Amino acid sequence: MNTSAGRHYKMIFSRLMAVLIISTGLLAAAGCSSDNQSASNSAADLNAGSDASTASAAQGSVKGSDPQKGNPYETAGIADPQAFDAMFDALKTAVANGDKNAAAAYILYPLRVNGTGSALKIANKEEFLKQYDEIFTEPIKQALAKQTKDSLFVNYQGVMVGNGEIWFGGDISAPQKLGIITVNHDIAPAK
Repeated sequence: MNTSAGRHYKMIFSRLMAVLIISTGLLAAAGCSSDNQSASNSAADLNAGSDASTASAAQGSVKGSDPQKGNPYETAGIADPQAFDAMFDALKTAVANGDKNAAAAYILYPLRVNGTGSALKIANKEEFLKQYDEIFTEPIKQALAKQTKDSLFVNYQGVMVGNGEIWFGGDISAPQKLGIITVNHDIAPAK
C-alpha cells in the first residue's frame, strides 16, 4: 500500500472512530437521563413522529444561550454562553463583510486547518491574514453564514458549525478567550 493511500485510510479510520465515540456518548446520555420529564417528552416525540425535534436532540444541538436554561456550551468547556454568542455573531459579521483583521481576533492560535489528506497549523495572526482566502473558502463562509446558534452541535471537542467545517473552543485563561480552533476543508456540505 503506498503512503498516500495509507494516510487516506488512516484518516477515514480516525473519523469513523470519532463518529463511533460521539454516537456512543449520545446514546449513553440519552439512556441515562434521570429526568423523567425529558424521557417522557422524548418518547412522546418519537410516538408523534416528530423527526425534526428527535433529530435535533440526537445531534446535540443547542437552543441559544437563554440564561434561564443554563449553559448550552458547558460540555465544550465554554464558561460564558453570552460571551460565546457575542463572539459567534461578531465573527459571522466579520466574515460576511470580508474583514480579515476582525475575523483574526476570533481565532485561537495555533489554528488547525485540515484539507484533503493534509493539515496545517497556523501559528499566529500574521500567518492567518496571509492565508485567509485559502482558509475561509466559499464553502467555509457559506457554512458559517447558514449556521444559527439554535442548531449548533456541542460536544466535549467544541462547538461545531455545519457538518464540521468549523469548530470553536475556549482556552483556560480567565477571562476565557473564545474562538475558532479548527477549519476542515474536506467536509461534504449539507444538502
